[in-house]
Amino acid sequence: MRMSERSRYWICLLALVGVLPLAIVVNAWDSLREAWSANEGSHFVVESGASRTHGGAVWRLADMKRLPGSSKEARIVLAALEALPDDPSILAQTNCVVRLVDAEGRRWEPLSMTEPTVRETYPEIAERPRCSALAFAGSQRGNPVKMVESFVVPANARDLSLSVEFTGAGDDVLLFKWTSS
Repeated sequence: MRMSERSRYWICLLALVGVLPLAIVVNAWDSLREAWSANEGSHFVVESGASRTHGGAVWRLADMKRLPGSSKEARIVLAALEALPDDPSILAQTNCVVRLVDAEGRRWEPLSMTEPTVRETYPEIAERPRCSALAFAGSQRGNPVKMVESFVVPANARDLSLSVEFTGAGDDVLLFKWTSS
């Protein structure tokens, strides 16, 4: 049985009506998940220089540096975090998701590889682990764990804060304010 051109047209049109919204939802899934989870966990603002106890450690933003980027419009932000473990077993089961946020609400994910500028300027910092459960492998109570994340942001990004979300530990978020941005 052959389908007429008109039948194929209507079948394709109906399929498009069903598939198009599905494609939009699939592409927007991460944003939707973040919006839903924004209401679930607690957000704790940590002022510059302060620390906060959470998930088996005392956390603090040790330093944040703004470095020249690959172009006039970009800057590299290097964020150094420290955690003083109280219960390393909790930290080994917790994963942290780090983002940089500015005053306008824009967000940047950390770079997967350290920028050459960071490795050249701060080699001792560039070798530190990223914030993850692996950073706490073999950590001991009372010994600080030093981590680093790097981001590429627009040169006009101001009032930066480091957002650290803890999955597996109540989905809480620590928002470290940085006053020197």
